[in-house]
Amino acid sequence: MTPEIKRKISDALKRKGIHPTARYDITGKTRSDEWKRKIKSTLLKKAVFISCHQCSGVFRICKARLKTAKYCSRACHSKAMEKTLREKQITKNISRENRRARELGAEGSHTTTEWETLKMGYGYMCLCCKRCEPEISLTEDHIIPLVKGGNNYISNIQPLCGDCNTRKHTKIIDYRIEMGVLET
Repeated sequence: MTPEIKRKISDALKRKGIHPTARYDITGKTRSDEWKRKIKSTLLKKAVFISCHQCSGVFRICKARLKTAKYCSRACHSKAMEKTLREKQITKNISRENRRARELGAEGSHTTTEWETLKMGYGYMCLCCKRCEPEISLTEDHIIPLVKGGNNYISNIQPLCGDCNTRKHTKIIDYRIEMGVLET
């Protein structure tokens, strides 16, 4: 038996209230070494140790749940679902924006990855008001608006918060130049 497996068994016994080196369990009954060996072998036969997809912590599950178990707790599951929902919402917004651009006859498109890279490049900051996420939610602003003949390539996109994007409306303002990020 490897030291890692021994450690996992020891942790599992501790969670059940049985200290692996003590001769007493939580009910106060004395347990023999033979009983301990029996419990350890039962745990090994019925359990599998896997890594949580969210926190990477190791947890024990029964073999029947091996294909479905991914998270060590409800908290990890909730965090993962929240993250997934955010990613789906971003993808949905990008798809909606690309569709709108096609309907207006604008050329080009961009991906979610390109948008996330652009936001990261500007430090998740609105180029107009200089506020950062999560205080605000960044939106895609077309420097040359689609209705004025702009394209939908990532080079024509700048991150602005919803308020600044609404205020800009269909004006052609490149906040990247004002910040000194882009050469004229």
